[in-house]
Amino acid sequence: PNKIDRILNLLRATHKRVIFFRMPSCKEMELIENRLSGFKEASIREKIEKYEMKWLELPNRYKYKTYDASHLTPNSAKRFSKDLNELISKYLDNSF
Repeated sequence: PNKIDRILNLLRATHKRVIFFRMPSCKEMELIENRLSGFKEASIREKIEKYEMKWLELPNRYKYKTYDASHLTPNSAKRFSKDLNELISKYLDNSF
């Protein structure tokens, strides 16, 4: 938790606009990662928003296919890139 505060403080101090999101993988892998790392997405998202930065929520982030439960297949990676581009574009259009 202290590291994320230090990173967010540095970003704010340098006036960087940053968009955060969670990379898609399968739900089971995400649960394992959360349990082993202690990652608490909701609290991280709250901190990011507290620092006036953006957390992008990916709709249905488990829809992408993986080849090892963690990494996206080439076709899913292309689809994800397009989807992410659309989300970022919508956010930027609405933020100015």
